[in-house]
Amino acid sequence: MPKKISSAALVLLLTCLVVTTGCAGKNSPGSAMIADGGTVAAKGEGGPDRHDDFDDDDWWEEEWETLAEEHKPLRVVDPLEGWNRAMFTVNDKLYLYLLKPVAQAYAMVVPELFRIGIGNFFTNLAYPVRAVNSLLQGKGDKVAKETGSFVLNTTFGFLGLVKISDAFPVLNVTHEDAGQTFGVWGIGNGPYIVWPLLGPSTLRDSVGMTGDFFLSPLSYLEPHELGWALKAHERINSLSFRIGQYEDMKESAIDPYVAFRDAYIQYRHALVQD
Repeated sequence: MPKKISSAALVLLLTCLVVTTGCAGKNSPGSAMIADGGTVAAKGEGGPDRHDDFDDDDWWEEEWETLAEEHKPLRVVDPLEGWNRAMFTVNDKLYLYLLKPVAQAYAMVVPELFRIGIGNFFTNLAYPVRAVNSLLQGKGDKVAKETGSFVLNTTFGFLGLVKISDAFPVLNVTHEDAGQTFGVWGIGNGPYIVWPLLGPSTLRDSVGMTGDFFLSPLSYLEPHELGWALKAHERINSLSFRIGQYEDMKESAIDPYVAFRDAYIQYRHALVQD
């Protein structure tokens, strides 16, 4: 007898749940079942009716095309892969056996606060490169920011050693170069190229480096060896903050050459789109 009562109670409970759920679904605002085709149409409060037909093949095709376009990998033209791989290996050895040891020794000798100041100085000195390219790209607001930041840091920041402009977020500056300018103008990357010491580039960015060379104040120092020495110092100073990053990316890649090539192309694309 207790088993029969329990079974009956269970049946009654399930019946109540089904009825209650059905009533709630029927009376809930903003939802209704359309019998024809079993399609659900939802009506939001105060808004137009919405009808999503998931059986529509055209709808699915449009969604997939949109997703494919958004996540489409960037095409890399690499006809010089043999040369590029050889130069990648050369640069890898130069980094491991020359640049990295020098940067490590430099970081041990020069306190971080001084290295930050040196980095600020070189960033401030590159004002003409960023300002001119911002102007050529039609980014008037960036030209104004660059100019304000340069004047403030040069005047009150001891020629840029102290980045006073950090206290004013509106004066935040971003990287701009001639390669980006060409990209904004619609010029494609062209072939991918790896240069000894200079590292990864493209035909477009390589031509751009020539233009930036003439915009950099370091290019006009006499003797010319002084300018090259300061550029080398700038690179070692920058590298002292990033020791280990190269190794981490290299170790995590199946093919380091392809990984660095694709990362460079993606990075440059992001700069052009900025």
